Amino acid sequence: MKPNIALFAWLCLAGFASPVHALSGTVHDLKGKGLSGISMRFVMEQDTSVQLEVTSGEQGKWVLPDAVGIAKARKQRRHLAAPKSLAFSSGVRIPWIAEIAGEVSWDILDLRGRRIHGGSDQAVAGREGIIDWDGRSTEGAWVPSGMYVLRISGAAGNAVVRLFKTAGMGAWNAREVSPVLRAELAAQRAFWNQGVSWQVRVQADGYEPLRLASIKTDSFNLNLALCPRLAVPYGTGGKYLGRRNAQGALDTLFLRGVNLGVAIPGTQPGEMAATRAQIRRWLHRIGEAGFNSIRTYTLHFPHFYEELAAYNNDHWQAPLYLFQGVWLDEELPADLYTSSESFLEAMKEVVDCVHGNREIDPRFGRAYGRYRSNVSPWIMGWIVGREVYPDQILETDRNNPIRTSYAGEAVSMPHGTPSEVWFVQALDGMVRHELAVYGSQRPVSVSSWPTLDPLPHPSEVYPSQEDDATLDMNGIDMSKAPGGYFASYHAYPYYPDFMGVEIGLQSAADATGPNSYLGYLKAMRAHYDKVPLLVAEFGVPSSWGNAHFAPSGMHHGGHDEVAQGKYDVRQLENIHSTGCAGGFVFSWIDEWFKNAWITEPMSTKADRRHLWHNLTNPEQNFGLVSFDVPDPQWSIEPVTASSCGLGVQAQVDHSFYHLRIQLGAVWKPGDLVEIGLDTYDKDKGEAILPSGATVANRSEFCVRLQGDSARLLVTQAYDLFGIWHGVSAASQLFHSTATNGAAWNLVRWKNNRGEADIFEIGKLRVRQPGAAATSLDAVTFHGDTVDIKIPWTLLQFTDPSLGDVMDDDRSTRTTREVSATDGIAATVVKADCRVESPRFSWPTWNVAPETREREKASLGVLEQAIKTRAWPLQP
Repeated sequence: MKPNIALFAWLCLAGFASPVHALSGTVHDLKGKGLSGISMRFVMEQDTSVQLEVTSGEQGKWVLPDAVGIAKARKQRRHLAAPKSLAFSSGVRIPWIAEIAGEVSWDILDLRGRRIHGGSDQAVAGREGIIDWDGRSTEGAWVPSGMYVLRISGAAGNAVVRLFKTAGMGAWNAREVSPVLRAELAAQRAFWNQGVSWQVRVQADGYEPLRLASIKTDSFNLNLALCPRLAVPYGTGGKYLGRRNAQGALDTLFLRGVNLGVAIPGTQPGEMAATRAQIRRWLHRIGEAGFNSIRTYTLHFPHFYEELAAYNNDHWQAPLYLFQGVWLDEELPADLYTSSESFLEAMKEVVDCVHGNREIDPRFGRAYGRYRSNVSPWIMGWIVGREVYPDQILETDRNNPIRTSYAGEAVSMPHGTPSEVWFVQALDGMVRHELAVYGSQRPVSVSSWPTLDPLPHPSEVYPSQEDDATLDMNGIDMSKAPGGYFASYHAYPYYPDFMGVEIGLQSAADATGPNSYLGYLKAMRAHYDKVPLLVAEFGVPSSWGNAHFAPSGMHHGGHDEVAQGKYDVRQLENIHSTGCAGGFVFSWIDEWFKNAWITEPMSTKADRRHLWHNLTNPEQNFGLVSFDVPDPQWSIEPVTASSCGLGVQAQVDHSFYHLRIQLGAVWKPGDLVEIGLDTYDKDKGEAILPSGATVANRSEFCVRLQGDSARLLVTQAYDLFGIWHGVSAASQLFHSTATNGAAWNLVRWKNNRGEADIFEIGKLRVRQPGAAATSLDAVTFHGDTVDIKIPWTLLQFTDPSLGDVMDDDRSTRTTREVSATDGIAATVVKADCRVESPRFSWPTWNVAPETREREKASLGVLEQAIKTRAWPLQP
């Protein structure tokens, strides 16, 4: 072993090191054989001028002297903190705090990078500063509503703040975020006080470069696994993909994967805000659960790849293979050929980054930073693009009629549509770039979905776009690209409509029963008979709402978490039994920012959707991991009680409106309780509950408890049934009116076009004492008390963070009017006893809550199945 003796001696003399050996390990190949004579460079992350070179000795062993240099590193500490985002209506005060003194400059930019305003200030170490912006440009003109970016720069570092200028919102109070900023600086100090961390860089002939980050010097053993450098490390073989072994043969496997997004609550997907600690935890849990692969849709921040490299280095015998995506922007013109150059550049950028060979300046809405970790040894394939819409395919084909073939240096297509040729051309550019710069290539694919599949669907319900366009890559020629091509589709059992109604698919069945999804997979597998077929998305959500029925029972929502897990397992078994290459469950985490067509009319604040969790929205609840807020602490709330024993309390959180009702006696099967809910405007609503009881608080909703059943009812005027499909009755006004004795309707959703496609979401799930809890429990009895929780959308709150409720005027077809609630008043009636609460209101919020990650029951169900089945390859 040959450490850098001169540097080490200097560190010791300077008081930064001691001769204690703290960090050691071995460097070995993928057979576990130690490799001697391998040079390793360790770079201190806190001070990159401190570097140590070590060479492995006998059996690959190496030792790093404890040259930590903490004192020197602390002196060079730099940090500037500011809020990550602020929302305001006119003017805004942005607080910031710096670790060291010096001049601070700031610039406000629009989303096109144009400077709107700017200025400078002097930082005092450890003291808060304020940037005041009145919402005007430097010329004094008011800027329009929208998103802006504030960049703060100084001797202490840099910070970026998102500014949301939205009418009707109050200016931010700087004092609210000061503790957060100070906590961030405290956390940074704690990071330094914990000691020094290192990056290690290993470069050896015949092996892929290895770079790991955030290695702590804490008497820690670090073994480094080197992957052989191969021209084609992964390939396609028959129905499957696999890794090439030392003998050059392909070890194929059935892929059990998970889609990994990183949009945590309170953030948009472009922020990719998951922390290094979260990513590290998720990767370990994904591997522990038995998954062997992950898929990403776009480039992530460098720390994602650093953590993946560290995980796979530690788990080199069972790594997580990566299927890396390259996102095709949705804002591009419909003709794909207009974006050829930008898409090729995006592909080259991703290839460079995952090879650890690119530095990207800060930019809005996309990842950036110094990419130094090489994760290419674990990239089994590229999946480029996204779910392209039929009109884009039709426009591209119409505008480019002569582009029906492409002869590339690596990837070709002798005959195809202009859209197919465009994707082949893009893949050719990507393969050629990786081969030219890095000397390797691997399997490639285009992300697609059933809407563009090559099969006919004569039973599809029209009007529909499901057969308007196709994207069939079966004609691709990979003879000059030995990595191969695999087909990649997002396929779910409930969408499009033909998945359930297509006569040719309905005869299929599995051990559970009829299953047209299985029939679809068989048909797709038969079409793509020469290449592997990967189901890159599958799953069902654990949402309270159901957006589509499926004959198999695997609906688009309406499942509790246990059922979600069972249906995910069933789909994975279908994927396996049909000889598909594998399946990637969607998704690892719940994503609060997501929209769904069925809840869109009742959730209109797209720029604030990520601030609260819509439990009824299927798209927000696909995850195997949820983000929960604390349960209500009823003991601290005042009780509104009556002389006859009834009492009521209310609380709210970012997911539910909560009630706790004291019944005055233990609940009996024949009891009837009605709870009228006046959600806005005391002068509107129905005065008579379904039982005939009158209420002083006119109510828009009524929760009716009787025996083992619970029903959520809505007044006829305020009923939104059929709002998306345009089939609502004239008596449904979409706003509340004052009525006396009008009809009460069960809250229902029209979730498809057929007459029978009605989801009775107002039939609330009831849990009796001693029964097992489920994720859909709305009403829980505890002897003489009952807890009720109702997702916000079921009470027609379009944005609970602002207190906005639906108050629409149907005559204005292009807009959806809302009103601000003045609180919710509850009236509880049981026989001749009643209690009426005052209006319960809550403060609005502009930031998402602190949440607790929780593994859903579905993850345990899926994990058990993955680990107990052999998953043999199909012939």
